[in-house]
Amino acid sequence: MQTRKRVLAAAAAMAISPLLGSWTKGAITTPADLNPGDPFYVMFLSSEPIAVTDPDPTSYNQMVSGEAATAGIDTYNSLPVTWQAFGSFDGGQSAIDRFNPNAPIYRVDGVRIADNAADLYDGSIQNPIDVQPDGTTPLSSAVWTGSFSDGTPAFSGNDSKAIGSAGGPDLVPGAEFGESEAIDGQWTAAATFFNTDPAPIYAFSSQIPEPATLGAAAGLMLLAAQRKVRRK
Repeated sequence: MQTRKRVLAAAAAMAISPLLGSWTKGAITTPADLNPGDPFYVMFLSSEPIAVTDPDPTSYNQMVSGEAATAGIDTYNSLPVTWQAFGSFDGGQSAIDRFNPNAPIYRVDGVRIADNAADLYDGSIQNPIDVQPDGTTPLSSAVWTGSFSDGTPAFSGNDSKAIGSAGGPDLVPGAEFGESEAIDGQWTAAATFFNTDPAPIYAFSSQIPEPATLGAAAGLMLLAAQRKVRRK
C-alpha cells in the first residue's frame, strides 16, 4: 500500500510539473492570491539605465520590451504580453493616463504592488517595485518617472519635470525621479535631477488573464496518473 501511494504521488507530480515549469525566476509568476480567470498586471524595474532627454516614449518602450523579451516575460501561458515604459512625458501622456489599471498589479515574482490604479496612485504601494525582468533585486536606485505620486506630470514652478523636458529659461533640463526601494510616494517622486544622467525606469505590462483552465488541467492529469497506476 505504501509503495502504491509513493508511485501515485510521483506520477501525480510528474503529471503536474509541466504546468508549473514556467513559474520560475525570470518568468512571470502566477500570483497566489488570484482566482482562476482573474486579470492582473505586472511591473518591473529596468535592468539598464537610460537618460531621459527624449519626450517621445517610443525608445523607452522599445528598451523595456527588449528587456522583457530577453528575460522571457513577453509571454504568459503562451499568450503575448506587451510592455511599455512607465512615466509622464513632456507634452504627452501622464503616467496615470498611460497606465490606469482596473485590476491588481504585481512584480514579476508574484508579489502584489497595488490593488488597482486608485491604490497605485494614492501615495503608497504595498511592496517596492525593485525587481528586474529576470527576477533579481538590485541595490536601491533612483528611477526616472517624470511624475508626482498621483501619476500626474511633475513640475517645479512653471518648469516641467516630466520625462524629456527641455527645461525653463532659468532652470536646466531635469526630470522627477523616484526610489526603487520606496513604498510611500517617493516610489515615483523623490526629487529632481539632470535628465542627462542615466537611471533605470519602471515598466508595465498589458492586462494578463490568469489561466482559468490550470486547475482543471492539473486535475485531469492527476486523474490520468491515478488510472495509470491502478492499471499496473
